[in-house]
Amino acid sequence: SESMAKDQPSAAGKPRPPRDEGAPALVKDSRFARLHTDPRFQKFPSAKSKVKVDERFKGMFDDDDFRVAPKVDKYGRKLSAGRGEEEMKKFYELEEDE
Repeated sequence: SESMAKDQPSAAGKPRPPRDEGAPALVKDSRFARLHTDPRFQKFPSAKSKVKVDERFKGMFDDDDFRVAPKVDKYGRKLSAGRGEEEMKKFYELEEDE
């Protein structure tokens, strides 16, 4: 059934060109060639996106007032109890002294 989807025409009635699923879609237009090399359009590393918190604020990782996590997801299913701490560690990092 997967090969049939590739052979089916697009909405315009033209057959779709084969596409390698693993390769990223590159823009061939010379006007947008800079898009692939400009650092403004690159994915920002998650390790650098964390906010570094110094030792004065380390209590926020332990205090229940900071762990405001929903008890259910958007479909009404119950979420795990330790989820608030996981969320804090996803966005904040304790700064190490040098």
